[in-house]
Amino acid sequence: MTRVFTFFAVAVLAMSAAAANAGVILEQEIVINGQTAGGASKRTIVIEGHKQKVTTSRHSVITDLDRGVVILLIPARKMYTEMPFPPTDPSGKMMQDAEVKASFKKTDKQKTLNGYQCVEYVGSGRLMMADFTVTGCFSKDAPGAAEYTAYDKALETKLNGTSTATQGSRPEGVPLITERATRIRLASIPGLTPEQAKQMANQPPHTTTTRTTSVKVATLPADTFTVPAGYTKSEPRKGRHLGAPTGGPGKPGALPKVTE
Repeated sequence: MTRVFTFFAVAVLAMSAAAANAGVILEQEIVINGQTAGGASKRTIVIEGHKQKVTTSRHSVITDLDRGVVILLIPARKMYTEMPFPPTDPSGKMMQDAEVKASFKKTDKQKTLNGYQCVEYVGSGRLMMADFTVTGCFSKDAPGAAEYTAYDKALETKLNGTSTATQGSRPEGVPLITERATRIRLASIPGLTPEQAKQMANQPPHTTTTRTTSVKVATLPADTFTVPAGYTKSEPRKGRHLGAPTGGPGKPGALPKVTE
């Protein structure tokens, strides 16, 4: 009887340990201005509890909401930079990801993507020099939807009361697709000539489409959200936020979740 109890206890502890390291993994493809060939990039988003890691071909960004830090990892140089989160630097606040600042409303439209049902939301928002609209389909049926939503809610709470606070409640579920159109606000650009203003007004909006190609729940390595051994710490450059876009759409700072 004692042996049976011991075996059961060990099994429960093992399952608990595995569950503690279970995370949500999203693989996404990002297309800018409709350019699939040569204009598409990929990223991986990993979420566990109040931690998120966004990885592209160039770098990874780790956001730890409990510690209040965001870490940029640059594998090619084996360097990392750490900054507070929410950002305190004025430029960091200015460059907060547009998708985080969107105000969303639920529509009556539903669809099935990658085998999962999703509900459409539309949103809009304003950045320092641009206005944007975004349409997304969010799934509560996809694996890890509850965990993804919980991180989103924790992010809202973390940003509440700051200048980077969200402008409305975030949709629940995993975003299977988001399509964003951003247009420069001409009134925010001083010194434009009438000809320049006309040219810019006639330009189409900058569009970004982010598709989730795979979503799953899996056991994560224990070092997923830590700085790898051998990396050297570097002080952040002024005028740049770690979550700022670097050639992809809405890199979430996360965004990022990402957080693009």
